[in-house]
Amino acid sequence: MQEKPASGRIATYIICLNLGILACKSNVSQKSNPNLGRTIYDTTNIDVDDFVKDKNTQRKILAMPWGEAVARLGALEFRASSTFIFSRGGREFAQNDTYTIQQDKSGNFYVRIANSAEQVETYLINDTFYVRYDKGQFRRRLRRDIEPDVWCDRAYSSLNAILEVFNGAFAFVEAKTEKQTAGSKRFDVRLSEDAERIPELNAKDTLPIFPRARWRELAKPLDLKGSTWVDAKAGVITKIEMEGRLEMNDREVRPTQMLVRYVGSITPLIQSVQPPAKSIPWIYRESPPKNPLHFFADSLPTTPANDPTAVR
Repeated sequence: MQEKPASGRIATYIICLNLGILACKSNVSQKSNPNLGRTIYDTTNIDVDDFVKDKNTQRKILAMPWGEAVARLGALEFRASSTFIFSRGGREFAQNDTYTIQQDKSGNFYVRIANSAEQVETYLINDTFYVRYDKGQFRRRLRRDIEPDVWCDRAYSSLNAILEVFNGAFAFVEAKTEKQTAGSKRFDVRLSEDAERIPELNAKDTLPIFPRARWRELAKPLDLKGSTWVDAKAGVITKIEMEGRLEMNDREVRPTQMLVRYVGSITPLIQSVQPPAKSIPWIYRESPPKNPLHFFADSLPTTPANDPTAVR
């Protein structure tokens, strides 16, 4: 039996956005550009040949922020889908998510994160940010009032959400020459007892489902296979396909298992990103007054300046 995905996940994204919580931390040195209000990324060369043996190189490539990928390759389109299937005692909980990012050469972007129950769409066009939940209206607000780049990283770090589950249990091996794609190097992934954790993947808060408490601590990888293609010059992942299984040691008979699938790709974006056809202004709510008694302070008796009970 397949249950519906847990609702409210994307709504939580909106709350996180308003609180300014970033989905993943940058693994490079960054500095703010006061003229554009956008991040400048370190795009020094990455030696892709070290991907198999060097954990720092793996971290740079796998945990790369979306903004850095664009800085290295130009206007891009990212599309990915993930599937999580939990099974326990003859019951199944399944969720399918899709992720889309389009960012043009001007820095404008479109992001869509969706599953069968809900979706959220966002745009950044010049200095205006647009967002809508499900099929509601797009609401717009100034870029300076928000952290719009969080949405690109939320979608792009969906890969890290898969890898973090298996972190410390997998290794990459370089594929044979005949399996290479023009301009990219292919690396196959497999379980390994000698594997070491890749530092700072920072994807734990992006995994879309939380069906039981402490499941990450209980999860034991059973199987993992797949491949990732990395641009040989830029060090950016251009394609990835993975499938794995885990088991949670939560009971002696028929313990919980999880099947994970992930497919994603990055391609050049030719067209420019256009704003939504219709939108309405963002609703700004005034902050409550610091002194809740200010509205009738004039009616209170006068008190000395040094009186700690005075209403000011």
